[in-house]
Amino acid sequence: MDILTALPPQVTVERLKKLKTLDWNKRGAPYPTIRVSFHKGQNDYKDLIHRIKELREFLSIGLFHINHPAYTDVIDEIREYAQKHGVEFRTKPFLGEYEGKLYAPYKYTDACVGKVIRANVKCRNTVFPVGPDGSVYRCHSDLYARRFDEIIGNLLDEDLDLSHKYRDCAYYGTCSPCDVKIKTNHLQEDGYTSVDIIFENEEALQKNTRH
Repeated sequence: MDILTALPPQVTVERLKKLKTLDWNKRGAPYPTIRVSFHKGQNDYKDLIHRIKELREFLSIGLFHINHPAYTDVIDEIREYAQKHGVEFRTKPFLGEYEGKLYAPYKYTDACVGKVIRANVKCRNTVFPVGPDGSVYRCHSDLYARRFDEIIGNLLDEDLDLSHKYRDCAYYGTCSPCDVKIKTNHLQEDGYTSVDIIFENEEALQKNTRH
């Protein structure tokens, strides 16, 4: 299980130590289980690094920042400061356009155009985003768009089904880059994408092939 967070003030050492178990934080992945996101202009990386330094004594936790081409100086500053305090720092690929150049290694190139262009696809996601109230969503797009009618369930539901099966989707074209970008898997092997999408024609072809 990966946890992505901006590490809000209410997340403290004292509160985390009161958790019944921290077994979920123990695994052999080559990167931190808890990935704290630094967003330039929204928080102070020095403050985050000092807080992470406290937590890393008993948690697998590190600091991450988008590798934006306009922030190379800031990224170098953060890396130097993190190394000085023994905190792991990594960058994530920038997805978008900057100075006429498109930075977007998407598996589905038209998935993030900002409007629905296909209203009947089937999508299978290996990642289920969880909202602040424990609601489990099919994808980041559903979470950010607050599609409450598409919620899979809640973490407190005894019969919650988190199987990685294909689910009908009517919103292709408004996908989140988080889900369709080509990235590394939990072993840091490149080429992984969290979603697999079947389009209408492909589905019909598969059915005909089976018969």
